[in-house]
Amino acid sequence: MSNNNHLAVGGQNSILSAGTTSSRTATADASPAEVTDGMNDQDSAGRGLAATEPSVLDRVRRYRRSEGSRALMGKMADVALRTGLTYAALATYYPSVAIAALRWKLRPTETVIRRIEGDCRHDGGRFAIFLVYQPIETPWYVRNALEALREAGVNVLLVFNHALHPDREAYFRCLSYGILIRNNAGLDIGGYRDGYLALRDDPQLERLLFLNDSVYFFQAGLTEFFDRLMGSTADVAAPFENRQHHYHIQSFCLAISGEMVRHPSIRAFFDNYLPINSRRWAIQKGEVALSHLLTATTDRIEILYRVEDLLAHETSLPTARADDLTQFLPILLRKRYEWM
Repeated sequence: MSNNNHLAVGGQNSILSAGTTSSRTATADASPAEVTDGMNDQDSAGRGLAATEPSVLDRVRRYRRSEGSRALMGKMADVALRTGLTYAALATYYPSVAIAALRWKLRPTETVIRRIEGDCRHDGGRFAIFLVYQPIETPWYVRNALEALREAGVNVLLVFNHALHPDREAYFRCLSYGILIRNNAGLDIGGYRDGYLALRDDPQLERLLFLNDSVYFFQAGLTEFFDRLMGSTADVAAPFENRQHHYHIQSFCLAISGEMVRHPSIRAFFDNYLPINSRRWAIQKGEVALSHLLTATTDRIEILYRVEDLLAHETSLPTARADDLTQFLPILLRKRYEWM
């Protein structure tokens, strides 16, 4: 019976089988000192065998070193690629911008193709420039925004950077103060410029909202959101602020007071802005430059949703729930969090 059990163990682990056989068969005839020496030899052999195999901790360390090396090589390759692409983009960016600026200076062209009167007007001095680029159909989130602006009593000047079908034109006239059809010169900021030039001397204007359709507008709380922006007593009110690369207020949704609309520096900015069809130009010389001008002109700025408010709420959550929220972080921050 003992032999069968011994063979079963040996079948599972031949090292244990060999050690057990020698110790059991030798025990009957050997002296206690010999038995002890045999057990010591067996332990030494086991320790020698273990020393030849890496421990779990060693394997983890080697894996981390290899992963770290791969990550470092990947980052170096990414930096090299980004640097090369940046220099290549700049090599084409500056000449194209210089040519476009020179062409505009020598022969400025009219960017607005048509001006259409709207049928939806409100008292109270609330105005909005809503830039829309939807050449095929009107998505649900644009309709949501128009309905909420109407409920908030905002006079909406719709600016389209493309032609508009007559059926869609009739729909938009019912929800707008006016419509501008333009040729997309200068992209979004160029559209803001034409809308601003059309409204800035309106004596009824008390507050102006710059808005575009680059984000989704959901119905829940949307009217209250617009009402809060337009009812703010700050010179500048916006839902978010951006600290990537440098601080600026994002231009997709930005409300300013009537005093700011008529401020000489704001008038000069839009009078002199060159509507060049370059995304880099629109961001650096349009969105960022306008934000820097606003923050330099006034310190009465209201940001509706600040990071500090979010952090204060998150610290009160259980750890497991707070960890679940990391899935909503930007991908670069999320990867850094997961590596930690």
